[in-house]
Amino acid sequence: MIKRKTKLILYICIGIILFFLTIFIFQYFLDKTPIKSTGGATGATGATGGDTGGKNIPGCKTAKQMNFSDIPYSKQCNISGTNSIPAYTVFIRHCDRGYKDSSSCQDKNDGTCYGCQYLEAEGRCSTNDCSDEGIKRSWNIGKWVNCFANDKGLKVTGVISQSFVPGQTNQRPTTTASIIYESLMILGHSPCYISTIDNNIVKQYATSDNFNGQILVVVWDHGKLPDLIKTVTGYTATWDNCCFDKVAVVDNIKKNITNYDTKSLTQNDPCGSACDSKNKIYKNCYFSNFGDLIPCKK
Repeated sequence: MIKRKTKLILYICIGIILFFLTIFIFQYFLDKTPIKSTGGATGATGATGGDTGGKNIPGCKTAKQMNFSDIPYSKQCNISGTNSIPAYTVFIRHCDRGYKDSSSCQDKNDGTCYGCQYLEAEGRCSTNDCSDEGIKRSWNIGKWVNCFANDKGLKVTGVISQSFVPGQTNQRPTTTASIIYESLMILGHSPCYISTIDNNIVKQYATSDNFNGQILVVVWDHGKLPDLIKTVTGYTATWDNCCFDKVAVVDNIKKNITNYDTKSLTQNDPCGSACDSKNKIYKNCYFSNFGDLIPCKK
């Protein structure tokens, strides 16, 4: 009788253990399963969730054309205040162009930067796509910005991009900004976003309380960047057609502007250091910080 009770108790204990073990295993694999992004806009604000601080971000929606609303948990900035100022404003150009037909475009192995052979105005091989290299570069420039922010002990609280308006602008600034935005989200920042084509609106946005004492990132067409920087900050900057890795940082604390070479793809990237000998390498941000080049890998 005692043995039967002992066996019964043993079976019950084993059953309870197996029950909780099953729940644990199920929950473990559920947590590890990636959440698929819907990728669509979700109304006027473009927000798909609250502040995440880099947590629970469904990864990898990098594509040749993207919008902020494609990024899970993206949120549009609610502008408030007009007398604040970021500690640093980081100006970045859009990604390298992805050609429609690279076989007809002599864009490789001729000593110049990939994506620089033909401009949209020439109507040759023109496209609004980012190239595969441009996607990787955008991802790693996000890592560079994160490195810069960590060194300063600050957060990136906003990303502004030039809007895509057919006939006026191309899609690549928004795509580049969206990938950088995703990169920063996964690296622990919770920025909001804004899109516009008006320099004066960027200037107005830059004084919002959202960015006060923190870091603001602005992604724009390289040909229009000098005018934008002048309007927003008062500083003078130039931009070579082939400078994809150049980042201009306006230091609102020390009151200066500094150009950095992010070296986003290789330690000797011809689209970075070769196109502007005055570019500096940021002391703690260089190629080996970024690890592999596969998008959505920390």
